[in-house]
Amino acid sequence: LYMGRLHRMANHLNNPLVLSHAQQVDWVVIHRICGELSVSRSIGDPDYKNFKPGEKVKAYFSWPDGHNQIYMADLVIPNPECRSRDIIPEDEFLIIASDGLWDVISTAEAVVMARNMFSEGKTPSEVSEELANLSIQLGSSDNVTIVI
Repeated sequence: LYMGRLHRMANHLNNPLVLSHAQQVDWVVIHRICGELSVSRSIGDPDYKNFKPGEKVKAYFSWPDGHNQIYMADLVIPNPECRSRDIIPEDEFLIIASDGLWDVISTAEAVVMARNMFSEGKTPSEVSEELANLSIQLGSSDNVTIVI
């Protein structure tokens, strides 16, 4: 059962309110906040938080020409999206991972790889480490954290 969801602007364009606001903006498609951060929720990343609405931002960003350097809200939020599900005997394992894994390996691929490694007698720690190493080898440019 896949319970994850990457939090990116493109995921929210099916919401009529978000779409109506998005259509009022001249878009430059970068798919990253300030050209750097690829998620809209973050526990860290203080450079994208605690802006005073209406005040000029005192942070280095690569501002587009003509931008007034004022934000009316934080660029990312720390609030997690939580889901719960009872774990049942039929569940083989649970993979909890950061987007550093999911950017380069699909959920189906991760499940197949983990299942194969478990059948070889590897521990959850060993499986996590191998998936993390593979993510880095595949070119993940983000942090990679995996718990199985």
